[in-house]
Amino acid sequence: MTADLKKCTSPCIKSLRETLYGPFREWLTKITGIPLNDTIDMNGSRYTDRDVLLCHDDALEGRRIAYILYLVPPWTAADGGTLDLFKVDENRQPTVVGRSLMPSWNTLAFFEVGPVSFHQVSEILSSDKVRISINGWFHGPDIERPEASDTALSPLQTSLTLDVDVLFDWVNPNYLDLLMQVQIREKFEEDSEIELEHFLKEEKYQEVIAALQSTKTSWLSRGPANRRHYEKADSDTVPEVLLQCLQLLSSDAFFLTLSNFTGLALHELSPESDDESGADSDSAAGGASCTEKVEKVVESGIV
Repeated sequence: MTADLKKCTSPCIKSLRETLYGPFREWLTKITGIPLNDTIDMNGSRYTDRDVLLCHDDALEGRRIAYILYLVPPWTAADGGTLDLFKVDENRQPTVVGRSLMPSWNTLAFFEVGPVSFHQVSEILSSDKVRISINGWFHGPDIERPEASDTALSPLQTSLTLDVDVLFDWVNPNYLDLLMQVQIREKFEEDSEIELEHFLKEEKYQEVIAALQSTKTSWLSRGPANRRHYEKADSDTVPEVLLQCLQLLSSDAFFLTLSNFTGLALHELSPESDDESGADSDSAAGGASCTEKVEKVVESGIV
């Protein structure tokens, strides 16, 4: 997205701005009955391959009508990038796409912003086309927006106790080395994030990928489209290798490994975090290894 175009001095942008927020705004007020004011809220957007804008409602103070002027090359449905408008349920939560508008050169789309104006830009599927637009909002008096009903969160589950060998069956052994875990922890503490390449053993990774791509797995939609939205596999259709992977990720062994990676106390047997204990990352090398702690869990039967 570009910076605010309200003060852009380009002759073309200036002329477009004066037209949109001059005679066009007056016409829009007349046909919609919404008393729009002279607030200018205008910018540009550029979407390329794999870009997407998730479901939202544009409901910020003063926004009454949203608009998009498309400046795209010849476009087809196969290119993605549609403007999807959602239907809502009895709780005013977005459910499914009710209408999709495909971008088209020199086409202006606009819609009223309100409590149920949920929309998204679907994923761009073209590697050589760019979805460019001038977009913004016309402002007017605020309207009352009732609070959306919240959706219940799924209860947290306790970790599972698995044989420690399962961890070594799935995870790249380089990441189970204590000295490597110390290095990972230092990097994580410095950057607050880390990417561990080839984390699973190659054969296990390939098995998981094949299972995820299986057409036999049935996926069920969960949550409204604008928050905590995901698809969950029907447990009756999930391949055995995926169940095994989920068990691994939910196990004591894995939570203790994550504790070693992050320095966070993610399990009752994990050491205190550095912030709590004052220990530095060097001292971690002298502590009990992940393997030793996992074995304690297995022996004690703690869940």
